[in-house]
This record gives sequence, C-alpha cells and structure tokens, in this order.
Amino acid sequence: MRDDAGMDTSEMQQIEYGRFDDLQRRFGIRRSTAYELIAAKKIKSVAVKKKGSRSGIRLIDFNSVREFLRVNEAQG
Repeated sequence: MRDDAGMDTSEMQQIEYGRFDDLQRRFGIRRSTAYELIAAKKIKSVAVKKKGSRSGIRLIDFNSVREFLRVNEAQG
C-alpha cells in the first residue's frame, strides 16, 4: 500500500532512525534520558556530520529502543 507521496506505508510505520524530538513523540523518552541510555549502551545512536565538521545531528536507532522497552517490560 502506498500513500500520496509514493511511500510504502509499512516503511513509514517501521522508521528505523529518528531525532530526539521523534523519540519523545513516539516513545515518551526525553533527550536527557536518551543520552543516559546511550552512555549506558542500552540504546544505540549515530552522529551524522560532514567531514571536518564539529557538529552534526544525532540519530537514535528506534529498533534498539524497541528492544530496550521489550526487555524492561519483561523484567518489570
């Protein structure tokens, strides 16, 4: 099934990476908590930046977030 923009709707539902705002909207996890989880290696992220640049954007791996939530749901 495709939407008006020609994207497969199943692809839209399974977004793999997103920014911190997307993480909070989808999972209710705020930026500070996300940084703590990243530092503890409980969720994964990647920094995307141009070569030689000091700054860029950090993308959160939503599959790692889903797995983190599944594990914690089973434990608690």
